[in-house]
This record gives sequence, structure tokens and C-alpha cells, in this order.
Amino acid sequence: MSDSKYDLLVIGSEPGALWLLGQLHQSLPATRLAHLKSDALARAPVAVDARVAQEYSLPLENPWSVEIATPSGNFLWERETLLKNFTRLDPELFNNPTLKGLGVALTRHPELLGLCQGLWKRFSRVQTLTPETYLKALLQDRFTWWQPRLPEAISQATIAGPESITEIDFLERGEFSVTFDGQTWDTKHIVVALSFPEIEKLSSHHPLIRSALASMAMRGDDRGLVPVSLSVKEGFVPSVLAPVTLIFDSVSIPDPETEIHAIDCEHAEATRLTMWVRANRPIDLEAVTAKAQEPLARLRDKMPFLDQGTLETTIPLDGKGRKGSQETAQTTLERGFIPQFARARLHSHHTRNKQLSWIAPDHHCHLRYPAGSFRVAREIYTEVVGKKVAKRLTHPSPQT
Repeated sequence: MSDSKYDLLVIGSEPGALWLLGQLHQSLPATRLAHLKSDALARAPVAVDARVAQEYSLPLENPWSVEIATPSGNFLWERETLLKNFTRLDPELFNNPTLKGLGVALTRHPELLGLCQGLWKRFSRVQTLTPETYLKALLQDRFTWWQPRLPEAISQATIAGPESITEIDFLERGEFSVTFDGQTWDTKHIVVALSFPEIEKLSSHHPLIRSALASMAMRGDDRGLVPVSLSVKEGFVPSVLAPVTLIFDSVSIPDPETEIHAIDCEHAEATRLTMWVRANRPIDLEAVTAKAQEPLARLRDKMPFLDQGTLETTIPLDGKGRKGSQETAQTTLERGFIPQFARARLHSHHTRNKQLSWIAPDHHCHLRYPAGSFRVAREIYTEVVGKKVAKRLTHPSPQT
């Protein structure tokens, strides 16, 4: 016996899937929508390029720019500053970034390639791009933090993880039956929007999901970034520190692995500094701790009293660590792991079951994250509401 009936159920929290739920509720208020999210993968705010935010009707609240810190000085990654610092850049490139124009910009200012690689390291989900594609980071001059908030009319439930879903059946009347934590929800359509490890867990327990995704060549990626955070007392971190700072040891062909350091800053009662460190799965805590010493040293150079103000860290650094076992630190790194894929998945969201869609983490990951996730969500949205309604939304440009 079903506890609730829905037209569409999203399992997971890929940004595009949450955007899809909000748009469907706005366009078709009578549609019964539901969201099943995993507590193990709570969705943190996502840094979204202002152009992407505008194209997908996201609120552009408190926009900010990335700070670039080089041995010769600091500057904000903004159009006006870039034109001032790189005088041979064509201003029209920001409005019409053609392949030829990007090539000319690279020839005139080759040092831009290394700087752009820094932005892609922090914000992209793909490992390697062409030089011209790297230069598209020139367009990323303003960002906003997007924290999805779903309308109350959308039913929501939190589970510990995919293992909490005990049954997924396809009923004779053409609906799915999803049972979790003692509840059963029926739905006409499912959108799977989980990370690859979570998808693998779901597939291993449910033959219906495994069969639907069998032809999709599911693949996770063992290479990516993990967050190493410090909680620092108020007053020990400059209040003007940007939300994201990229520290370059060199601007002359820098090594993205060792000479570009990405630092996030969240100002609050206790400021939170997050260093993004390269890591491979399975994550080696000792290796991550060793790699974190380089960006930590750069922070100490800029903030000499940082150690005195540090309250705790998510993994042990110089003896300052969160109270608890190594397993706690390991879990923190696993949850925060951001995969970076060798190539982008370009085909559609369709699966073998026409009533089951998915938004894969590597869908269009050659675009600026989370633009690829939104692009797939738009395809699903168009199929649900029809092309006439979908046209009311601004279509994303190929440069997204």
C-alpha cells in the first residue's frame, strides 16, 4: 500500500535535478513532485557563474569575483581588471568568444593559460581541456553561491544513503513503487541524480535500476579534489579575503598539481578556510595531509598569526585536528570528494526504461560546473512540460 503518489521523484541532489524540481513546480503547479535526498551527501552551496545563473533564472545574490594571488601581486578576476592588466586583450572577446579570438588572446598573452587553468581546477569537473577551452574562463568574472531551496509543496524525505531504499518495483499500472525507511512512494517518473558511488550502491541492490542503466557505461573517477578546512577565530583572517582565492607560485606555465592552490573563505563568527587538495581514490589520509602543507604554507605567509587563531581542522595538521578517530577525518574527505573526469558524457539522459532518467555527474562536464547538470535537466524539463512552455526559458549559449 502506497503512502504517497507522485508524478516525478528525484533521488539525489545534483544541482540540475534540484533546478528541475523548482522549474516544474513553477510551470506546472498541479504536478506532484518529490525529492529523496541522501543525508550522507548533503548538498553544500554551489559556486555558479553569473552568466549561468542568468541563463537558468537563478537568483544572483551577493555576486563576487575570484581573487588571483601571484608573486607579483593580487587582483580580482573581473573584466575591467583583466583588460587593464592584459592590455592586448580584445574587449569584444568577452561578448563573442570565438575560437579564433581565443587563439589570438593566447598568442598575445600566453600567461593567461596558466591563470585560466587555476579557475578550471577549482570550478570544473574535467581533467584536461584544449588551451582555447581553458581560456573560456575569461568569461567567469562574477560568481554567486547557489543554495537550492525547494518549495514546501514539494515532498521531501532524507535517508541515510541508497542502502535505505529497500525496494524499487515497476508496477503493472506503469508506475514505480519506492520503499524506504518504512514508507512507500509511487511515482510515474524517476530521475536518478546521485554520485557514481551512490549509483553503484543503488544498482547493486535493485536489479531494475541496474538493468535500466546497463547500457550507460557507468564510471566513477578516482581522481579529484578533497576539502581540508580550518576553523579560525574572528580577526585572524582579513575581512576582505575573497570567497575564492587562487594562489599561484608562478604564472609562467604553472603546474596545476603543485603550483596552483585553491582556497575558499566563508566569513562567519569563526571564519572557515577550505583548501582544495588533489587526491585519488581510495583516499590516503597521510597523502592528503602531506599535500595540504603547501597551500597551508601559503596561507601562513599571508596570515602570520593563523596558527594562533586556528580552532580546529577537519584532518590533523601539525597536531591541530578535530577530536575523534582517523575514521572521522577519512569520512569527511570521502563526503567532500569532487571527482574530475577524463572525458565528458555527451549523450542524453535517457535509459532503457523511458520512465527513468538520470543526471550523471559527468554529463557535459566539459562545461563550467554545474552548467552541464542544468543542460541535462533542461532536456527532461522540456519533455515534461512540452516545447512551447520550455521556450519561455532563456536557452543557454554554446559558451556556457
